[in-house]
Amino acid sequence: MKWRRRIIQLLFFSLFLILLLKTKYPLDGKIPVEIFLGLSPLTGVTALFYSRTILLVFLPGLFLLLVTVFFGRFFCRLICPLGTILDGVDKLLGPARTFFGGGKKGQSPEATRVPPPKQRRKRRNRHQIKYYLLIFLLVSSFFTLEFVGLFDPLALLHRTFILVLFHRINLLILGVFILILFLGLAERRFWCNNLCPAGALFALAARLNFLKERKPAPLNLSRRYFLGSLGLGLGSLVFLRLTPFRKKDSRLIRPPGALPENEFSALCIRCCECVKVCPTKGLEPTISEAGVEGFWTPRLVPRKGQCVQYCVSCGQVCPTGAIRKLTVAAKSRLKMGRAVIDRKRCLSWNEGKLCLICVEYCPYLAVKAMEKKPFVIEDLCRGCGLCEKVCPVKPEAAIIVYALHETIEAQSILSAGDKK
Repeated sequence: MKWRRRIIQLLFFSLFLILLLKTKYPLDGKIPVEIFLGLSPLTGVTALFYSRTILLVFLPGLFLLLVTVFFGRFFCRLICPLGTILDGVDKLLGPARTFFGGGKKGQSPEATRVPPPKQRRKRRNRHQIKYYLLIFLLVSSFFTLEFVGLFDPLALLHRTFILVLFHRINLLILGVFILILFLGLAERRFWCNNLCPAGALFALAARLNFLKERKPAPLNLSRRYFLGSLGLGLGSLVFLRLTPFRKKDSRLIRPPGALPENEFSALCIRCCECVKVCPTKGLEPTISEAGVEGFWTPRLVPRKGQCVQYCVSCGQVCPTGAIRKLTVAAKSRLKMGRAVIDRKRCLSWNEGKLCLICVEYCPYLAVKAMEKKPFVIEDLCRGCGLCEKVCPVKPEAAIIVYALHETIEAQSILSAGDKK
């Protein structure tokens, strides 16, 4: 049976890698590359909370949750690619696990020193952490605070592979992933057994299995920790709604077709599929630019890559609809932001040099030359960022794209430019 399990794991892991490699510009269109993300019922449930409807992409995950009632946690054992990776890493960490007290094949070397009942009680208490985390995530997502994408194993693995192997290396995300791997020093599949909220959801479904001859042991969640998780989910609503934690960067430019900011942050699961498919690598995950509630959501950084005029791939790969599917014609009518010329830094305005690169490159003809100086035509500008990308002024460009929800600082630049 063990070799059969390994073959099934490798098949699903191969499917995960194939779909990830297929997520590139231009999209094939024949294979829905986001389908693997739909296998997680946790993201499907939280998307249901906000959208009040079942998204088709998550139907397979909800079906797997139903099947778990009859056949147990087969998703965690066979399908989850993160679980497959942890199995391989745990095997390599076997000798080191003995040194750190995690034992071999789940058996702690301290078993001879610690009474078995005490050891089982400590492990049982540790295994309950994932249920408290699940409660927190469900409560917070009910109030449109999307943190599930930070912990869901499929979104986590997509984000890690994309930002480490296929994009500019993100040390923070790489560090989190390495930490998850090396938690195996304490216990095999430490993440799955103790922290994974999707695993907790599958475990709850498996407890309903009426085909088992033996009834599962009582869950026995601590009332104090249960209420604490519930209160933390409710408290996060107040905490993150405070002004200091909701401050948005004036240059927070969302992908074309993104929903309004609050809706976008509530539906985005931080999978970074849009980051992977962006042909210019201009999309990057935020850190503090979107506030705490928008952590790791995508934004356009024009200096690193513009939004290509005829590309609508990000909406096609978004599994939750946080980025709407657009046609090229519809995208041409959307405004992502507005370009603003800093005349104190512009070579034409400040130094009298003949530099009209932004005029030459603008695909929407929104930057015009008058008296050998560039001007932005607001009605025509779509905020694609190509002018900022090609501007020769270093390090920061002399023409900058601001989001449509400019801060006071950005508005002061705009007003100053209009007066001159």
